Amino acid sequence: MRPRQQDLIGRVFTGADGKPYEGQRFIQIHNDNTPTGFLTTEIHYLKGKIHGDPAIIYPDGREERWENGQFIEVTELPYTQR
Repeated sequence: MRPRQQDLIGRVFTGADGKPYEGQRFIQIHNDNTPTGFLTTEIHYLKGKIHGDPAIIYPDGREERWENGQFIEVTELPYTQR
């Protein structure tokens, strides 16, 4: 399998201050079709690169393992495919 977002491979993410992201962050996208009004994706960073097991947890339950900004594998399929 391939990563859901191939454009993230090798990218370094930084804050407004230019410092690379570290640790856990949540990205929220407005969606009126959900009870909370948002879809939330959880992403883990190491020195600004996506990293961890899982490194990305999507709202539909899909989980991906990444190492130092490189996609490794899908560790959990979306809830509807489990």
